[in-house]
Amino acid sequence: MRTTLRKLTVARLLVIFLLLPALTSAETAVQVWVQSYSRGYGNDTARAIAVDGNNNVIVTGFSWGGGTSSDYATIKYSSAGVVLWTKLYNYGGFDYANAVAVDGNNDVIVTGQSTGSDGHTLDYATIKYSSAGIPLWTNRYNELGNGNAVAKSVAVDGNNDVIVTGIVTIKYSSTGVPLWTNHYGAYFFNSARAVAVDSSNNVIVTGNSSSISSADYATIKYSSAGVPLWTNRYDGSRNGYDDAMAVAVDSSDNVIVTGLRPAAAAVTITRQSSIRATACRFGPTAITDQGTTLTLPAPW
Repeated sequence: MRTTLRKLTVARLLVIFLLLPALTSAETAVQVWVQSYSRGYGNDTARAIAVDGNNNVIVTGFSWGGGTSSDYATIKYSSAGVVLWTKLYNYGGFDYANAVAVDGNNDVIVTGQSTGSDGHTLDYATIKYSSAGIPLWTNRYNELGNGNAVAKSVAVDGNNDVIVTGIVTIKYSSTGVPLWTNHYGAYFFNSARAVAVDSSNNVIVTGNSSSISSADYATIKYSSAGVPLWTNRYDGSRNGYDDAMAVAVDSSDNVIVTGLRPAAAAVTITRQSSIRATACRFGPTAITDQGTTLTLPAPW
């Protein structure tokens, strides 16, 4: 029987539930609570989740409002599933939160994409809320030449400084002051998808960097001051579309990235006949010391 993976789109209702392992030998998950959110005007979609130091749960995404298009929607639940606060952000156009992080003070940072003042192009919009849900600061970023800027990931370092990344990587102080901005512009198109920080507050971003006909993993390590320390590219054996999707740092500050690469040179991006997930491990000085490839069933 042919196995098929399907991409599911959450529609109409934002739903969150908590599962805990039962105290039995079978370790069966027990549903503890379920929460849903809808403003009643259209699709409400959660895109990211985080947990703070008190085991409270923060969910962010977007929600459609009456006459306001889509807005950032960020909800904080207690560990028991009680709604503590709900915050919406509307800049007048289409606003979609893509990522959320929590700092050492349990303050909440969300980032994503927001229609700019011209009504057409997209800006980064990054918001910091206190643990009580009070907006502390909002920063917007418009790409050079008034192009589209979509923030896809956010991280917080040991100083509670905030790093957001997408087509550009920006570091803000804990009070929202921009500290540095870095582009990676060596190729035709570059888009970071994930960001992490190591024990020295160095910043690692990963994503894809493409020419007209192909794309590679591109992973960059910046110092805490924004100085590029190393850049590593990974081109799969087929020289096709390789796209890094996630990054992590281990206890020795080694960097692990993972994502997709095509299994055939003629594969298309939107409907692939086969896909492979590839994990690459870099040492702190960017030496590749491990790689693993897993073949997955074809998406429909």
